[in-house]
Amino acid sequence: MKYGIKKVIVSGGFVESAKDGGLGFCHAISNNFPKSKRIRILECLFARPEERWGVGARKDIAFFKKYISDKKFSVSVARVESFAAQIKNSDVVYFRGGILKN
Repeated sequence: MKYGIKKVIVSGGFVESAKDGGLGFCHAISNNFPKSKRIRILECLFARPEERWGVGARKDIAFFKKYISDKKFSVSVARVESFAAQIKNSDVVYFRGGILKN
């Protein structure tokens, strides 16, 4: 059976600062997927300087591991040149907030 759920999550950032520490956010990402399914998360960091994408992704992976411990998942960083193909191969597309400039 092909599993066809696709979620788009848009966040202004600071989800870990919520009263629940980000548990509800991670639940929104992982609910509706069976435990047997590896959740493929595509993280879009286009609103941040590209040189900070790696650091941001590593922090988010650690954050997801904290709250999505009962399911398997993988995180890929979106790339402009392959974005359309990456979306097709993901279950969740997560648009992370950017950095404000004065």
